[in-house]
Amino acid sequence: MTKEEYVIQKNKILGEMAVLQDSLFNLNDAYKKDNRIFKDGDRVKITNGREVRYGIVYGYKIGYRDELVPLLYKMKKDGTASKVRDYIWGEEKIELSE
Repeated sequence: MTKEEYVIQKNKILGEMAVLQDSLFNLNDAYKKDNRIFKDGDRVKITNGREVRYGIVYGYKIGYRDELVPLLYKMKKDGTASKVRDYIWGEEKIELSE
């Protein structure tokens, strides 16, 4: 195999990979849009049985087991979004805040 043949084959494979990555991105985006529970900007209450805290949804990610996980900012006392992220751990429950 010459260098030119190698470069041609490599570029062909990279082009196919780019098409597949684009279709995977579109699939992930459609999955997030169709299955989201909360809208961006919704205020949510996070409880774990002993503690209650509040956050603001700003997006979603697809988790390890293909579950949809909301991305959260902590909520300040005045009701605005903090710059600090918040996370849902273990058996915590998340619901819309009043």
